[in-house]
Amino acid sequence: MQKFLFLTVALAVLAAAFLCSPESSAQVTFASLTGLVTDPGGAVMPGAEVELTNTDTGEERVTSTGETGRFTMSQLKAGTYDLAVESAGFKRFLQVNIRLQGSQDAEINASLELGEVTETVEVTAQAVLLDTQSANQTSDLNTEEITQLPLNFRNPLLLVHANAGVMSAFQNAGRRAVQDRFNDQEMALFSMNGGREASNTITIDGVSNKGGAGDWGANFGTPSVDSVQEMQISRNTYDAQYGRVGNGVVSIVTKGGGDQYHGNLFWFHRNDNLDSNEWRRNRTGTPKPEFKRN
Repeated sequence: MQKFLFLTVALAVLAAAFLCSPESSAQVTFASLTGLVTDPGGAVMPGAEVELTNTDTGEERVTSTGETGRFTMSQLKAGTYDLAVESAGFKRFLQVNIRLQGSQDAEINASLELGEVTETVEVTAQAVLLDTQSANQTSDLNTEEITQLPLNFRNPLLLVHANAGVMSAFQNAGRRAVQDRFNDQEMALFSMNGGREASNTITIDGVSNKGGAGDWGANFGTPSVDSVQEMQISRNTYDAQYGRVGNGVVSIVTKGGGDQYHGNLFWFHRNDNLDSNEWRRNRTGTPKPEFKRN
C-alpha cells in the first residue's frame, strides 16, 4: 500500500512538473488550411491534386482530396501562399496571395470548371479568410501595420495598448505614464477587458516570454518591430491551448526569412523639445524633464 501511494505521488509530481515547465506551455504558431473541391454541379471531387506554395520561401506542399472531396494541410508557417487544384477533365484552379497567420485555421473551397488542365482559372481577389475551426477572436497586425503605425519607441507591445479594452497597469498610481515607458517588463503590464493587470500571456514564436504565471510575470525581452512578422491580440475568447492566464494572450511571430536578400535602415529619434508637458506637471507648475532617445 505504501509503495502504491509513493508511486502515485511520484507520478503526480512528474506530471505537474511537465505541465508547468516552459517547454510544455508553448503555443501553436503554425497555421492550417482546409477546403472542399467540387465540380460545376456541386458534387465533391475525390482524388484532385492540391498544391500549396509559400511565395516567400518557395516551399511546396502537395496533397490530394479524400473521398469526401476535402483536403487539409497543417503545420504551415505564417506567410503568403498560392493554392492550385488540378483534376483530369477540368481547368486548373489557382488562387494567389493567400495570407495565412499564425494559429489560424483557414478554409478555402475550390469549384473546378470543365476544360483542359492546361487552362487556368485564376482567382486574384483576396477574400477575408474566416477562422471556422477554433474559438479564437483576435486583433491581427501584419508586418506593414507593425512597422508603419506610429510608435514613440520601437517596441511592438505598445500596439497592444492601442486596442479597445486595454489599460496600462498602475498608470494612475503615481507611476510613469505609458508614453514614458520603454523597458520590456513594464510594457507587459496591462489589463484586458477588466482583467487583473499583468495577468496575461505573451508568447514569441509559440514560447512563453514571461517568467511566471499570474500578475507581475516578468517579460524577458521583446523583439524590435522590424523583426516581427505578425502579432495577434486575444482580449477574451481564445482556445484552450492558452492556459494559465486570467487576462488575455499576445502572440508574436518573428520573421522567418525568404529566398531573397533584403534589409532596411532606420533612425529613431525622440526629444523633449518636440513633446508637450504632462497635465499633472502643468497643474503643479513643474517643468517637463529633459528626454533624449536615439
